[in-house]
Amino acid sequence: MNSERFHHAWQKIRYGRRYSDSYELVDQVRRVAPILERIEDDGNSSVDAAEAELCEKTATALLRTALKGGKKLREIAAALEAEMRKDPVQVNLLRAYMQCSSDPERPPTLAEIKLAHKRRFGRNIGRTDQSLRKTLRMLALPLRPAKRGPRKGSRPLIRN
Repeated sequence: MNSERFHHAWQKIRYGRRYSDSYELVDQVRRVAPILERIEDDGNSSVDAAEAELCEKTATALLRTALKGGKKLREIAAALEAEMRKDPVQVNLLRAYMQCSSDPERPPTLAEIKLAHKRRFGRNIGRTDQSLRKTLRMLALPLRPAKRGPRKGSRPLIRN
């Protein structure tokens, strides 16, 4: 469950908000391309069972997409031509999140993520809490609500 969530978040970071299920099919096409090039170059059509299964699954998925209509095919064509983005802030935020979330049933709090980021990279994240929450929401990563109020052992705000 967690690995699927993190895979989806990595893909969102790589392709941005336009990421959809068609990008998964594009990844399969990109894995099949070297196999087909090798077959064309060598003139030898010998492939192992795993490669043959990957080619068959990809071809079936492409045919199913073609039957759904041209709009899906255009979406796949756009995904093939899409450039991968690099957003180091989002990558570092995801790494800090992954470091905090060992239990999939208990997502981390924002304070835990910020502390993990500071431990890992030696500096604060540098974004507001609202910006971090928005980024995590875009990556479909849940947050656990934190306890409200001052930390245990901190000095009281109001003195008598």
